[in-house]
Amino acid sequence: MLIYRDFTFDSAHILPGYSKEHPYGKIHGHSFRARVWIEGKPNKNNMLIDLGEVEQECLKIKSILDHNTLNDIKGLDNPTLESLSIFIFTKLIKTFPNLKTVEVHRDQSGEGCVYHGN
Repeated sequence: MLIYRDFTFDSAHILPGYSKEHPYGKIHGHSFRARVWIEGKPNKNNMLIDLGEVEQECLKIKSILDHNTLNDIKGLDNPTLESLSIFIFTKLIKTFPNLKTVEVHRDQSGEGCVYHGN
């Protein structure tokens, strides 16, 4: 069984390797939506996990990412959708060893990344 929790954040970034004339080489921002999937079996309360606990951990990550320049965050020197997915997964797997997948979406542009861990 899988359950998920979504959270959103708005951030700016520059993608290294692009010229300053290219749109990716200029500072720009996006609204992101992350979805974290946790796998397991329901416990005696018929719950896989308390989603309130998942929410609290997601809020910690949101506080790092939201309204910041992603390039300035340790581990996000090249803040692509792919690296954001890995960053979030790496943070959450410490608390939730049964974390299955992290998705990061830019809904306005119809783009996203799905990361299933190593």
